[in-house]
Amino acid sequence: MVQLGTHRDITFANLAPGSYTLRVKAANNDGVWNEQGLTLKIRVTPPWWATTWFRLGAALCMLLVIVTGYSWRLQQAKQKRLQLEQLVDERTVELKKLNHTKDRFFGIIAHDLRGPLASFQQVNYLLNHYIKKQDLEKVQTVSEQINASAKKLNRLLNNLLDWAMVQQKSVIPQPEELDLHQQVQDCMAVYQGSLDLHHIQIENKVPQGQVLWADPHSLTSLIQNLIGNATKFTPDGGNIEITTQYQENELVLAIEDSGVGMDAATLKQMFELSGKKSQQGLRGEQGVGLGLTLCQEFARLNNATLTVDSQPNEGTTFYVTFRGQKTPTNQQNVPALFEG
Repeated sequence: MVQLGTHRDITFANLAPGSYTLRVKAANNDGVWNEQGLTLKIRVTPPWWATTWFRLGAALCMLLVIVTGYSWRLQQAKQKRLQLEQLVDERTVELKKLNHTKDRFFGIIAHDLRGPLASFQQVNYLLNHYIKKQDLEKVQTVSEQINASAKKLNRLLNNLLDWAMVQQKSVIPQPEELDLHQQVQDCMAVYQGSLDLHHIQIENKVPQGQVLWADPHSLTSLIQNLIGNATKFTPDGGNIEITTQYQENELVLAIEDSGVGMDAATLKQMFELSGKKSQQGLRGEQGVGLGLTLCQEFARLNNATLTVDSQPNEGTTFYVTFRGQKTPTNQQNVPALFEG
């Protein structure tokens, strides 16, 4: 009860939200009270942030955030699991490929090294036999066989060594300005005896003084292996032609032969070492199955790409495309391509 005296107004502060009843009694000037008085219903509304609807909406929003967050976490976990599964699959494929490569490598050592070594033992016996009989013609023949076996063994050992260095990533290119015509000429000389023996005509059409910026060791191995491959599959009396052509800032070295060519299945796996069977040459040469794989690696080391165009019975052309090379009208800074 609040006594107001003669005041006709009343103030209530800090009322909590809710419903209230205000009862008022008054007296007249004679002091006679109105006992029944006056009743007034009052409702104090809460602020918007304290309403039931707001609280319900806030609860729903919070529930939505929780559900969304949980779904996002599940999605992230699923995505991470898929990425891990993909990574495991990739690593598994790589391991299988490495195992195939290792098996192929040991197969090369067991088969292709054993052949020349066994040949040495055999021809050594024959050589002693013919010397004792003083058969000089047979001695000369056996000497040529020894020389051929020695060359094959030397090429095989060089390829095995180069392949091992590439696998260990210990091959660091040391590019320098080279005379490409002379490089090709030197590589041709390695096979000149075999080329002459089988009457295979080889032409070096690379312009004299043609400049190429490349690593000399890997370039020599690259060209030698490509010429050797062409010799192996070119029939007696066939032709091998080596040319160059500029395409914008690229120098394309092409080695074309008139050999037996290759089908699509052979082309598909020709640069792979794992699972690939070496293909026997036209004259019974046993391939090591390593040369073209090395060619691709050495092309990459020289900022180049190795591609091939071939059809059965229509010959084969290998293209080595060196990027960013100097042209007669474009003297750009080629060494920068090998940095970093």
